[in-house]
Amino acid sequence: MFGQRAEATISLGKTAYSLRPNQVGSFGRILIGPKDKADIEIAYPNGKPSEIVMVQPMDGGRVGDKLGGLKLELDKQGKLRFQFQANEESGIYRVVLRKQTDIKVVEFWVGDLLPISERRKPEFKDAK
Repeated sequence: MFGQRAEATISLGKTAYSLRPNQVGSFGRILIGPKDKADIEIAYPNGKPSEIVMVQPMDGGRVGDKLGGLKLELDKQGKLRFQFQANEESGIYRVVLRKQTDIKVVEFWVGDLLPISERRKPEFKDAK
């Protein structure tokens, strides 16, 4: 596993997902609707109370009530909690967590997930 151990619990209404990051620190992608809010809890089992974690949305959306990032502290159990809200637009929304030199990424997708066989190739026009 890459970096520090971490676990995420992501709640969307009555549905909760328990995730662990892959070898590069990315948690599995969660499908959400436009403007949906997700409650996120990140646990660092080896974390210490009051350690700082910077939380920043990279592709739009907001964490907490801010468009920019948050500076959060781990609680006595080595956990932090925040809410993410996606925008209206379809696409990927990544939330990056930085704890010292460790980086984790929570990913959301807004919109339909089409099978690869049904995805259209981008159309390029000549710039004349």
